[in-house]
Amino acid sequence: DTAVIASQVSPASNIGFELWSNDVWYAYTSTSSWNSNKNMLIIPKYCFAVSAAGISSNNGISNSIDVYPNPSNGKVKISTTFVTPENLSISVTNALGKVVYAANSSAMVDVLDLDLTNQANGIYFVNISNGTDKMVARIVLNK
Repeated sequence: DTAVIASQVSPASNIGFELWSNDVWYAYTSTSSWNSNKNMLIIPKYCFAVSAAGISSNNGISNSIDVYPNPSNGKVKISTTFVTPENLSISVTNALGKVVYAANSSAMVDVLDLDLTNQANGIYFVNISNGTDKMVARIVLNK
């Protein structure tokens, strides 16, 4: 089990805690261990399943990504919890299919910010792909 708690308040604390096999939580610096330096981030999940043979298998990027808040005032966050850095392609489309935002990002345990405050209220679709897997999250802008 892993819980990551980080802060980007100046000065940043960037501390995470990890539960080891001896049932003790150990602190580590998230910038050196997990490449994350965000504000008030708690990530209580790690999205890998263990098969009967004891081999981990990825359950897809949708299990490692959260898009929130929903509904949103236009400030949307994408929380990622990957074991290794993933090159992500992110696009946001409106209900008519027009791309209103597009970016590429390399993410591991991170929180990415999307600024959609210049978009009208309505339904939008956040499309995220790593080249082999894709997920779509529906968000509502209500400013």
